[in-house]
Amino acid sequence: MAYLVRIERERAGTTTRGWQARAYIKAPRYVSQFFSAAEHGGMRGAQAAARAKLPEIERLAKRIAERGMR
Repeated sequence: MAYLVRIERERAGTTTRGWQARAYIKAPRYVSQFFSAAEHGGMRGAQAAARAKLPEIERLAKRIAERGMR
């Protein structure tokens, strides 16, 4: 199962904002990729990029699970 996670974090005077495409291999382990709002023209652009990447992230998680990751 693959899904999106919204990320917004303030730390040391900087803010990280964006979306993470995530697919579980076996709980609590997962494969993910972060899409920054700053690099994708805002939160909507980052969300669209993350959503487009979901199928690939899910395929990768399935391949890793089939190989028997510990």
